[in-house]
This record gives sequence, structure tokens and C-alpha cells, in this order.
Amino acid sequence: MLGAKLAAYKKYEEAESLVKKALENDPDNPHIIRHSGKYLRDRNRLDEAIDVFERGLKRGDQLSSFNYQLALCYKQKMIAEECRRRFSNREEVRKWRRICISHLEESVKRKRPFVRAWADLALLCAEEGDMSRAEEAFQQCLEKLPEVEEEKDCQTIHQRCGDFYLYHKKNEAQAIAHYTKGLLIPLKKYNWRQCAKKLKQIAERRLAKNRGDGEALALLGQVARAEGDRKRAAEFYEKALNCDKDNEEYLSALCELRLELQ
Repeated sequence: MLGAKLAAYKKYEEAESLVKKALENDPDNPHIIRHSGKYLRDRNRLDEAIDVFERGLKRGDQLSSFNYQLALCYKQKMIAEECRRRFSNREEVRKWRRICISHLEESVKRKRPFVRAWADLALLCAEEGDMSRAEEAFQQCLEKLPEVEEEKDCQTIHQRCGDFYLYHKKNEAQAIAHYTKGLLIPLKKYNWRQCAKKLKQIAERRLAKNRGDGEALALLGQVARAEGDRKRAAEFYEKALNCDKDNEEYLSALCELRLELQ
């Protein structure tokens, strides 16, 4: 754990020494396997991380966790191959995706699966073209949502659902609904930023076609408000009301913002 923390502060030499020592002293300890594997994955040493997590699988405990960690390793391999752009090997991308899916399938079989594993599985199945499996997995995510305690996991689910509806189902209204739910969770990490970014892109694309789109202007107001820019948010809601004068939702938001600005 100390090695992983030191790596976060870019003290790689000391971190490397500690992780190596931990693996030498107690190589079959599941906690050491988990932390050292994550350290190696974060350092993009994916083959080494895979070896460590595979050893964890052979132990027979924490299978859901180790399968999920292996899925993340193969997902990084897939993304790295995709990022090669025109030089990328599509068959290689599909190979890593399928291995990733197989580990996620194993992870969600367990008694207490990671809800993020369901979300990742759903999106990867959609990328693979298996839409029925993707929809089934997202349904599992949403059913488990009331039990999820971690805000970041809720945010991840809504962000992944938004991507699924936007890119695979071409259902902009459902995508907006999920991105908005993710945006309203105050934890401002990666998935929050992604929800904000996607809402802005949707709104700006709609405004490029119709400058009088009140819903798009209100979306920008909502994002600005979530970002803490109340003045800009009020301006967007004013414009939205000019386009849709009887909209009580826009009026209520604008009144609240004006009170906050006083």
C-alpha cells in the first residue's frame, strides 16, 4: 500500500523497491496481489500485472476482484491498440475486448459482483455488437443502483448508461437523463467531467442547428451551475426562458440562481 501511495506521488524508485519486497516476502497474500497488481497496471506494465492477478485467480479466493482487475488490464491493452489510429489492428482490438468480456462475465457471476463490472460489461458487449446482452447487463446495473453506497460507482453507471444510449441506441433523451443524473452527483471526478462534457456536446450540437433550442440552452445552464459558474448559468436560463416563456423548470432555476447571486 505504501508503494502504491509513493507511486501516486511519482516516487517510483522507492515504490518499486517496496512492491518488489512485498511480492518476494508474501507472494500469495491476496492483499499484496491486489495492491501490487494495481501498481503495475497503473505503471502500464500490463503483462506483469496480468501475471500477478492470474496468480491470485489460482488461489481461488477474491475471484470477482481479480477477474475484474484482469478485465481492466485487457481493457487498457484494447484502448492502447485503438489509439494507434489507422495503424491499429482490428482483430487485436477484438481479441482484447473478448478476453476483457470473459473476465467481466466471471466477475459478475460471483455472489457480490462489482456493480462497475456490470456497467463495463454492458458497454463492451454493445461495442461487440451484442445488444441484447448489453441491455440485459445495463438492466442489472440499474436494478442494483439503490444498493450502491459509493457515489463514484453510481456516477460510473450513469455515465456508462449515457454513452450506451447516445452511441449505441441513438436515444439522445435517455442519454441526457443519465448524464444529468451523473452530473448531479457532487463527486467531481473523471466520470463527472465526462457527463458534463457530453451534455455540453449534445447542447452545442443542437444549438448549431437551432439557436432557439430552449432545452439545449437549459442544459448548458445546468452544466454551468454544476461547475459553480452561477452567473453564466443564469444567462443560459434567461435565454432558455426567452425561447420557452412558460417553462416553470427554467423559471425556478433562474430564480434560485438570482437569489444565490445576491
